[in-house]
Order: sequence, then C-alpha cells, then structure tokens
Amino acid sequence: MEGRDLIIAARRGAGLTQAELALRMGRRQPTISAWENATQRPSFEAVLEAVRACGQELAVGLPKADDSYDALIAGQLRMTATRRITSLTTLRAIDIPQVLADLAGAGGDFVVVGRVAAAAHGWPITLGAAEGRDLLVEVVPASLGALERAVARCGWASVAERRWRLHPAACLVAHEHPPRTSGYRDLSRGAELLQIARASVRVASLIDLIRIAEGDAHSSLRPYLSALWSTLEIGRRPGRKNDVARAVA
Repeated sequence: MEGRDLIIAARRGAGLTQAELALRMGRRQPTISAWENATQRPSFEAVLEAVRACGQELAVGLPKADDSYDALIAGQLRMTATRRITSLTTLRAIDIPQVLADLAGAGGDFVVVGRVAAAAHGWPITLGAAEGRDLLVEVVPASLGALERAVARCGWASVAERRWRLHPAACLVAHEHPPRTSGYRDLSRGAELLQIARASVRVASLIDLIRIAEGDAHSSLRPYLSALWSTLEIGRRPGRKNDVARAVA
C-alpha cells in the first residue's frame, strides 16, 4: 500500500472533498490533490495527519510479509475482466459476466461491489457459495426503482427486499449505502468502466472496496483485505495497467 491510498480511503470514508480535508489540515487543496494523484509523495507524518483529520486512526504494525497471493494475482491480471470473473466462479451453471451485461443492457445504472468487483480487478479468491449461502452479485444502483425495472426486464424473481434470484444458488443484491460510503454517487466517482461480456460495466475501485471491507466486520471481503491491497500494488507495477484510484475534489 502507499500513503496516497490511505489518504484517499480515509477521505472518502469520511465523506470529505479534497478541499474540506485541506481545510481541516490547514493545507492547500492542490497539496491533497498532488498526494492522491502521486505527483507528490506524502510523508508518513502527513498520512497520519490526514487520516486523523478524517476522524480515523491508522493501525500500524510489522506483520510478517505475505506474498502468497502474488503469483495468483499476476495470473489474473493477464486475463480480461470477463475471464477473471469466470475463472473464479465455482458455480458453473451461472454466467456472472452475462448477468452484469444483461443488467446494464436492460437500463440498470449501477456500480458493482463485493467479491465480484474484486474478481473483475484481478484478485484471486474464488466466488463460490459458502456454508449453504448463495453466491452473491452485489451492486449499488443509481436508482433502486430503475434497477427494479431493469431486473424485471431480465426476468429475475424477487425473493426479498433488494434481492433477486438468478439461480437456485445465486442472488443479485442491491445495496443503497455500503459501509463507509454515501452510496452510488460516492462510489461512481472512483469507479472504473470495465468491458465485461461485451458491455461497459461500472466497477467500484479497489480503494473503495478496501474502505467498504474495513468498515464492515461482516463483509465477505474483510478476511481478504491483504489480497485486495496486493492486487492494487501488483496492478501498479511496471508493465501493468495503472489502477490508481481517481482523485476527486
């Protein structure tokens, strides 16, 4: 991880603009922008100051280095987003990329979150259902009503509030405000448009997936935070696609 990542995650988690964070820190907005855009490297002290200005604390430790995910992530990053998802889906009877493409084609305006979003970015954790639970395709819609109409066009049956059955063991789930976010507009600012099953699908950035996981102890992403950070770091290495989160004032 880099200092800029921690600043972006803390600022977005606090719902602050760059200008608002600069005001809290007694600095200029261009300084915050330079840190987040990697044109200037913040000092460790500046990172701590920024995180605290966002009402958060940075837990610092020296755990043993873990590169166990690196080779798997590198392999995933050589694939397309569609192939990344399908290669990790253990429930072969459902085509998750096609589900997302169908939803986008039906007029759904949404940001993909959760494990499917992480898979689209290249993390290596499987997407199978666990302990009798459904495999989840999680999204944050721009409008719940518009998403419901798109779902109806796709023919998926409602099984609960904001939940639709895609397959006997898989569901589509709509979230309004994932932890440490203010919803669609917040996530869409940093989201990336990825080509998935020949459709342009908006996927939450790795930085935003990290802040969601850190804000929810029950998140399916929480046990794999190290894999998310590793995916972000490896994706930035020379020759890889640059996955720097967009810095938005």
